[in-house]
Amino acid sequence: MDARSITLVSWNVEKGNGDNWASLDSDAALRARLSSADLLLFQEACAADSNATDNGGPSVDPLIDLLRERGYGWSLAVGFESRLLGCGPDTATGVLTASRVQPLAVMPLRSRHREFGITPKTAQASTFALRGSPRSVDDAGPRLLVINAHLLNFEWLGTGDVGDQLAAIGARIAAHAGPVILAGDLNTRNQKRQAQVDRFAARHDLQPVFGEAPAGRTQSIFGGGHALDHVYYRGLQVVEPGTVGQEAERGMADHNSLTVRFALPDDKYLSARLPMPPLAR
Repeated sequence: MDARSITLVSWNVEKGNGDNWASLDSDAALRARLSSADLLLFQEACAADSNATDNGGPSVDPLIDLLRERGYGWSLAVGFESRLLGCGPDTATGVLTASRVQPLAVMPLRSRHREFGITPKTAQASTFALRGSPRSVDDAGPRLLVINAHLLNFEWLGTGDVGDQLAAIGARIAAHAGPVILAGDLNTRNQKRQAQVDRFAARHDLQPVFGEAPAGRTQSIFGGGHALDHVYYRGLQVVEPGTVGQEAERGMADHNSLTVRFALPDDKYLSARLPMPPLAR
């Protein structure tokens, strides 16, 4: 992946249940924006392959068709399969990370806890080699850690369940010495949850791309004025300010997408050869 230009799009696609989801096939502007991204991070994505990789089987929706058409590979960190609550029979839902560059490593992070005791949430940690820097990959060049996250929305009491999920994500970040991107639907629907994520970001030296105001980002239906979707980063610079799509207003999904372009600054060419710890069970 070119360290001089890393464009990311993050979007909760609502399992393709939007009334106007099929318009992705004909929406030239959105297709162009997705197709120009180096990293595509989708939450509530659907894939017929429950083994969580692209096996070239039949597509589920126009998003999978687009990824195949534009030469992306991808991996789905499976949350669950459900005919009623998920994407239908024999179809998994979870977070899907797509790129045209093969990742060095992919690690699914499934929450120990479940919403209403039924559905877990997932994150996925992917590591990429960065090229076009003063230090080549063969010379212990920089590694980019990308975490595609969908945090729990509902808990029985407090925010301890989300805390456990953040702790698992934090372990991956702490084991990585290079640049990091954390993006997705973090379900920060009230001040308590946002403060929890703020503390987590500060602990891991992560900076937000977007300010405190929602500024077009999707908010909770319960009110409160807090954005649900975020992009955080460290060891990178923002080359083009983050922008917010209008997919929710157009009925394609219940969230708007986020787009941002990063680059690795000259003084941040760090090696990230530390091994990722094994997935906790």
